[in-house]
Amino acid sequence: MKSKFTTVDIIAMVAELNERLAGMRVVQVYDTDHKTYLFKLQRPEQKAVLLLESGARIHATEYEWPKNPAPSGFSMKLRKHIRNKRLESIRQLGVDRVVDLQFGSGEVAHHVILELYDRGNLVLTDHQYTILNILRPRTDAESVRFASKENYPLDKARLYETRSEQQLREVLSAAKEGDVLKKIINPHLDFGAALIEHLLLEAGFPAQARLGHEFHIEEDMHRLVGAIRAGEAVLRNEQQDFKGIVTYRVERRSAGGQKGGQKGGQKGGSGAGGDAEMVTYQEFHPLLYAQHADQPHHTFLSFTAAVDEFFSKLESQKLDMKAVQQEREALKKLDNVRRDHQRRLEALELAQRDDRWRAELITSNAQLVDGAALVVRSALANQIDWREIGRIVQEAQKRGDPVARSIKALKLETNHITMLLHDPYQEESDEDEEDGSEDGREDAAPPAEKADQSSHIRPMLVDIDLDLSALANATRYFGQKRTAAKKQQKTIESSFKAMKSAEQKTKQTLKEAATIASINKARRVHWFERFLWFISSENYLVLGGRDQQQNEILVRRYLKPGDIYVHGDLHGAASLVVKNPTGAEVPPKTLNEAGSFAVCNSSAWDAKIVTSAWWVHAHQVSKTAPTGEYLTTGSFMVRGKKNYLPPCQLTLGFAVLFKLEESSIERHRGERRVRTVESEDGPRPVPAAEELSSAAGDEDGVREDGVASSQNGEDEKEDSGEKDSEDEKAEKKDDSEEEEKEEKTGSKEEEEKKDSEEEDDKGESEEENEFPDTNVEVKHLKGSKFTVEVTSPTDSRPADNPFPKLPGPKPAAARRGGKKPTGPPPAGKDKKQNCAPPPQPRGKRSKMKRAKEKYKDQDDEEREARMAILQSAGRSQAAVAEEKRQQEQQERQQRQQEQQERRRQQQKARQEAADDEGDDDEVTVPQDCQILEELTGLPVEEDELLYAVPVCAPWSTVLGYKFKVKLTPSAGKKGKAAKTAVQSFLTDKAATPRERDLIKSVRPEDVTRNFPGRVKVVLPQAARAKKK
Repeated sequence: MKSKFTTVDIIAMVAELNERLAGMRVVQVYDTDHKTYLFKLQRPEQKAVLLLESGARIHATEYEWPKNPAPSGFSMKLRKHIRNKRLESIRQLGVDRVVDLQFGSGEVAHHVILELYDRGNLVLTDHQYTILNILRPRTDAESVRFASKENYPLDKARLYETRSEQQLREVLSAAKEGDVLKKIINPHLDFGAALIEHLLLEAGFPAQARLGHEFHIEEDMHRLVGAIRAGEAVLRNEQQDFKGIVTYRVERRSAGGQKGGQKGGQKGGSGAGGDAEMVTYQEFHPLLYAQHADQPHHTFLSFTAAVDEFFSKLESQKLDMKAVQQEREALKKLDNVRRDHQRRLEALELAQRDDRWRAELITSNAQLVDGAALVVRSALANQIDWREIGRIVQEAQKRGDPVARSIKALKLETNHITMLLHDPYQEESDEDEEDGSEDGREDAAPPAEKADQSSHIRPMLVDIDLDLSALANATRYFGQKRTAAKKQQKTIESSFKAMKSAEQKTKQTLKEAATIASINKARRVHWFERFLWFISSENYLVLGGRDQQQNEILVRRYLKPGDIYVHGDLHGAASLVVKNPTGAEVPPKTLNEAGSFAVCNSSAWDAKIVTSAWWVHAHQVSKTAPTGEYLTTGSFMVRGKKNYLPPCQLTLGFAVLFKLEESSIERHRGERRVRTVESEDGPRPVPAAEELSSAAGDEDGVREDGVASSQNGEDEKEDSGEKDSEDEKAEKKDDSEEEEKEEKTGSKEEEEKKDSEEEDDKGESEEENEFPDTNVEVKHLKGSKFTVEVTSPTDSRPADNPFPKLPGPKPAAARRGGKKPTGPPPAGKDKKQNCAPPPQPRGKRSKMKRAKEKYKDQDDEEREARMAILQSAGRSQAAVAEEKRQQEQQERQQRQQEQQERRRQQQKARQEAADDEGDDDEVTVPQDCQILEELTGLPVEEDELLYAVPVCAPWSTVLGYKFKVKLTPSAGKKGKAAKTAVQSFLTDKAATPRERDLIKSVRPEDVTRNFPGRVKVVLPQAARAKKK
């Protein structure tokens, strides 16, 4: 399979990219891995992405390639120097596989040089080709150093040299006869093997033309020179009709265990047993070469489109080829089993035939066998030495004794002799007599043996037992033949069972390979899987950073208005974001689960420390540090009140979510929703502030409390002003004697006044808190508020009565400081009628009585004149205080609006900064809820499942899942824990075959990457009992 560019490929690609991309500006630079980079280019109403892979390729791409969350140092260097610059030109350096991209012009120009040979390289230089940064520093064979601050050696680029006919003759003359022609000339040309083969075919030579056979120097030299001149025209870019050609091969995959494959154009052929066809790309070229004209291929309008399609399908093809390889291995094992059983059967059948032939030869030569056995037995009986017996036999053979000539070996240690026996009937010419003598045995023999009887029995070496006669030896061989026949029958029966078992195993292996391949192809890695993540029991997506860099990315890119920021109450915990796309209030259960997840993914897990977490709103999190301070990567400034969560246990759950097909999503709609006590009458979410209130805050929180306390102080001042306003009117013209009388009773009056003020302050402080029922009761029992709002003497007195009506006695319960009633006011009555006049302190009553006596003869005109002198214009101190309080309230609201405006501006500035980096438009988190609805932890039999996604979440979240285990802090390794958990899922009796296949396809690294640290797996009760 082709994987790198050739010189012709570079010529075609440079021509297309110059025509398409020249003049576009660089918007952003990304890296997908350590050697692949993406250049995002743009011009008005046109965008493009240029892909550069060191040592392999360069082309424009239309596909979405994965980008590293944190750009590499080389990417940052490229961004610094070529961002926002225009791509001026793309050129090839000589005929080398090196491409020079120029960004900008003049002294501000920069060059990006891509090397596509060997291991490749990527170099950033200035306008004088001084290296600013290099991907792979090195020193070549000529001691030329490629490193920063060195000059890139442009003079080392090879220029194309035209080969003359004389030079070609010298090259061919130096070669050996029989060498392949294209291998001879390839090192001396810059065409590449594919173009040379095409030129030879076009000139009428075979692809494998050999020197001295299909090619002769004197006769065919002119045709070779013409072919080379055509190749030189391609290198000079005189060929303007470049297009994209991708050749492919069709592989057949059979579920029935039969293997098939084909090359060529039979792409649509139908395979036996429903064979599935698989297309694998082989090569890409800018021209349709002659050797590929008869092969299946795809044609594209441009070469860059062909290369983009070729490399984008490589990953999918690797999965397909892996499945094909597994199928081939399984089929090979099945073939080996078949061949082994076949060899066994053939060996048994051959043993039966040999034993039958030996028995028949002994029967036919019974007299000869008995004579030989008798001679040897006689010698042994006379106690003749074994070596002497051998010499006697040899001497008899030399004399031509027929008995001795038939003896070939003496095996006296086993009491056997080996005799060479012939069929005596083969020398007779009467075949009818031979057939008649064998009729009885042929009728009893099976058809296979009848076929063997028709052929002559060849001479064989037969072992004769000296203790047995000739017929007894024949009987022994017939018995061996019958034993082999029985063994053959048993082997046939067992082989049938073995073959059936092997075929079933092979079919199962093929099925699993096809299933895993289809699952891996369908498996889509979601954008949130690179973070720590889980889906809460109320269908909120919770994300967490794995390290400081991810914490930074998470808050900068994914924390949106309405989201919740959660953090453990200890240093080094992960930053969590609760995605809230609806903007509604997040339920407390989700906040508790997020807090538990934050604590478990912190140092508290390994230390086994139970602690709590806290949460704030998105607008409270900022990257702006206070004056004189600096925030490191992954650190943020939280302003305002922190809402603390209750302490949580260190328990997590490992579970499996399944991706649903579209038709099955509706069946699980509302599976994760907000559940309340009154869920039967309708869901009523409980506000988080009622259950999870907090007490801690930072500088801004203290400032907000200060505003609240100043407001309370103003209310106190207002109340005291109301009490003092009437005293000032009466005491300005009072004499000293009256003051002395008041001083005598001052202590008791001050005590009562102090009690009244404390009760007023208590009522006002309760009024500040947002508890409506309590405020209503306070209003009805405490007098200060009614004096201001409803029953103020200054506001409610008539014009003809300048003094207010004296209040009645204070209620006994209020004087005793008893508990105030908490029930609602009587219904159906007016508020003013229900509210009695406020009780006055005893000292106040005496002052009012004296004032009444003093001003009883004063009319309205005199009162208005006196009030004008006092510069009050008829306004009470309460009205002045009310106006002041309203003014400060307006100022406070204005300050809050200014703070919100500053926060909006900061958020807008962060977004603009992200836009400038070019990353914000790449990060899209739309339709979060739709993604979550496609994942379920409780599949049913009717569901069509696509793939499995492992997840670690708080134990309370996964309690309702079908496959789950509990994780607790321990000293166990993550890999072993993952294997234990997956094995418990696979052995679950409730699991369906499809669910088992999906769980098997999950990679071990995907399982362990979300574990918090060293863990212990707590299996369910049923699985634990089964394991015991």
